[in-house]
Amino acid sequence: MKNVLNVLLVVIAVLLVPKSYCQTVATTSCQSSDAMYKAFNDAMWPAEAVKLGKAFQGCYPNNASPEMVSRIEKLQASEEVLRKTSLFREGFFAVDKGFLRLTALGDPDTALQAANSLPEGSRHIAWLQYAALLGNAAASKRLANHYSELGQANEAAKWLKLAIEHGAQMPTTLDNVRK
Repeated sequence: MKNVLNVLLVVIAVLLVPKSYCQTVATTSCQSSDAMYKAFNDAMWPAEAVKLGKAFQGCYPNNASPEMVSRIEKLQASEEVLRKTSLFREGFFAVDKGFLRLTALGDPDTALQAANSLPEGSRHIAWLQYAALLGNAAASKRLANHYSELGQANEAAKWLKLAIEHGAQMPTTLDNVRK
């Protein structure tokens, strides 16, 4: 009877638990809670940190603090923003490591600082996109100017609209005279 109950519990768990969660727990076996928490804390790439955090929650549901849950939510939001940019894992780690923890958690000002630390080029633009989509108005304005200089009006308008939504101040008049 005990074996039948165990099988029944496994079947119910498989039916009720989302497949993605099972795959995450299966690929990240339950180690000691300290080791898993350290791995979660040390992870800098948002997608990896989310995976490790969810695995920790699955293995130790009573040990996940509200701060950890909040951090996982911020990492998930940051991961979603990264998907909308051309900033991939290699480019993400191209900046000074001091920027990574805060940018992974979605800090727009730190993301702009990371962009400024890079020379002009595709990674610089990708970091500006990341900062802008996180809510940095200055990054949005710089992207609008960049695309305007390239003659890409639609792309420039997209970033200018975002800059305004984020509170960027625009000139009230445009003329060819400097005051």
